[in-house]
Amino acid sequence: MAVADRLIDVLLVACEILDVLYFPGKHLRWGESTRFRGDVHRSLGYLRDHGLIERRRDASRWVYRLTEKGRQRLGGDLEPEKRWNRPWDGLWRQVVFDIPARQKAVRARLLYWFRANRFGYLQDSVWITPDPLDLSRSLFRSLHATADMAAFLESRVVAGSANADLVTCAWDFREVSRTYARYSRFVEGASSRLAEACSRNEVWPILLKEKRLWSAALQGDPLLPRLLWPKGYPGAAAFAARKRFLGRVRERAARI
Repeated sequence: MAVADRLIDVLLVACEILDVLYFPGKHLRWGESTRFRGDVHRSLGYLRDHGLIERRRDASRWVYRLTEKGRQRLGGDLEPEKRWNRPWDGLWRQVVFDIPARQKAVRARLLYWFRANRFGYLQDSVWITPDPLDLSRSLFRSLHATADMAAFLESRVVAGSANADLVTCAWDFREVSRTYARYSRFVEGASSRLAEACSRNEVWPILLKEKRLWSAALQGDPLLPRLLWPKGYPGAAAFAARKRFLGRVRERAARI
């Protein structure tokens, strides 16, 4: 993902964490490249144009605040606690499909859709999710999938199988653990940098990297209901570390 694309979400998070962003005059003096400063300004413009932040002039500074629309954007369906605490009815939803080899573009779109919606991979043509399928709004509707192309099933595990085994086969929790561990190491080390920060502009690069690492951790995590967590799942501990860290960010930003 391009830096400018990442900055859009990072700036939204920064507005929420710090309550307000201050930038001196027309320039950002972060010791970053001209290209980076340009990306920031373009991202701020994008957010303003789409009604996600608002700007006003305060003496020699630009002041940016999150709008209600921006807050709604931040409160999307990827809030980890909201996802973890959702109920589960014990049913697995399966998509079994057979796409002709010549239809590579269709197959690529399907695989992208499965990953974007956090499906688990069992075989090349079998993907699962614990959540109900809304086929009226899915990619399959636009593909006009017929029964010989795709089948949508609901099932439970039976004797000889276990939900825990299905979970560990369908998702790569070793990689999930690695990305959460990388995030946790960062916030542990960043705490000392945060304590030494003398301005909000020094806090910003820390937020930028924090957001990147947290997004990477969430990207591969299916955020399963608690009933389906594998043994040793690190998501909750990492999320608690994040809340503590962002609390320190707010406290530090209020003093500088």
